[in-house]
Amino acid sequence: MESEKPDREELPQDRLFWVALTIFGSMFASGLFVVFQSLGWGLFQLIGGFLGLVVLIRDRTNVNFLRNTRIPKLPAGIPLRTLVLVLASATISIFVGHTISQIMTIQTAVDQYVLPRSLTKKQVDEIRDYLSHRKVYSVTVKANPLDGEALEYAGQLFNALRGTDWTVEMNTSNQEPGTPNPGLCIEELGANSKPKFNPNDDPAELLRQAFQVSNIEVNCSGGSGSGEYKLFLLVGHRPLVMNAQPPALFRLGMWIASWGQE
Repeated sequence: MESEKPDREELPQDRLFWVALTIFGSMFASGLFVVFQSLGWGLFQLIGGFLGLVVLIRDRTNVNFLRNTRIPKLPAGIPLRTLVLVLASATISIFVGHTISQIMTIQTAVDQYVLPRSLTKKQVDEIRDYLSHRKVYSVTVKANPLDGEALEYAGQLFNALRGTDWTVEMNTSNQEPGTPNPGLCIEELGANSKPKFNPNDDPAELLRQAFQVSNIEVNCSGGSGSGEYKLFLLVGHRPLVMNAQPPALFRLGMWIASWGQE
């Protein structure tokens, strides 16, 4: 007794057709909207999606004006259909690459403009590891208690520094020095009475280098000459842009220039 078979079995090429149709259809549809924001990318997606749909529909349907059209060959003997499929595949690859690039750009913008500052475990470990091999000093971490984001970030810095042998204090008073600065500022009060440190053991420089090693941005430094010497880490309001880097081509050019000078 013969088993019943479905009227039509879906073949691998059928599934491939529907996948390709979805991809090219999505490209064509999204291009209709993208063209109003970016003419170049919009036309690119429109044309790529349209060419892919034409080839798919021609090979799948019995539409006379498509099915009965003889596709010419190029002078090299390559069918035009093959060239169109190659171009369509390249279009999909560029489209996917551009989409991923846009997603990464959005993530970078969120990190630079929106997210509050925070320390990673790696940064905390790097701060502690760097300072544990240096001379021990005292530092006061200060933040505005009315700035919740700055206060939270100051607490993380305070805890990271407490894991070293340094003497660390937390200060939220309205006394000098103030914290109107954006980002982090290393401030030295009483510079005139500052002990004569070895340049390799200067406390402000050690703190700056510890943050540099752990990839923590220090936005400014300063101080005053009078009074008893004291080192402060001033945690100001979050900068408008954080960890902004110049374009990749600019950084590549600077790297080549520096390499040529060595």
